[in-house]
Amino acid sequence: NEPLLRERNYAGFDKLTKEEWQKRFREANISDVEDSYDWKIPGGESARDIEVRLKNFLSKLSETKTDNDETFIFTHGELLQVLRVMLHKVDPSDYIKFKTTIKNCQIFIFNLDPKTNTLLSEETYFYENGQWHKGAYDKNSGIMEISE
Repeated sequence: NEPLLRERNYAGFDKLTKEEWQKRFREANISDVEDSYDWKIPGGESARDIEVRLKNFLSKLSETKTDNDETFIFTHGELLQVLRVMLHKVDPSDYIKFKTTIKNCQIFIFNLDPKTNTLLSEETYFYENGQWHKGAYDKNSGIMEISE
């Protein structure tokens, strides 16, 4: 119930069907395919806006947690995308290339250095086509390697 972890604000467009969304974008002369770090629907939020919320949340969290605490965060895909950008220290200009498809109920595990909050590793688990899959982010290649 943490408001700082809410879904991205799409100014009501998220309540529309895909067809209505696209129609309204055309009428307002808004690209429905762009999603740079600073792009947003008028009245909505950009990824950069989400980053500000996330930084506030992480600051609040760091005030209460100890080195041995594990933290579980249940949130939405857009927020998770921005968290990954922050943890991997991805330049916002590479946001679109770095984004990955996040599946419903996909689990990400981030292992952070308790003293510096630097990302040590990232892995993910998701269920698809009747089986579980595991992914691990390879820092050298910059690719999430998925295995069964």
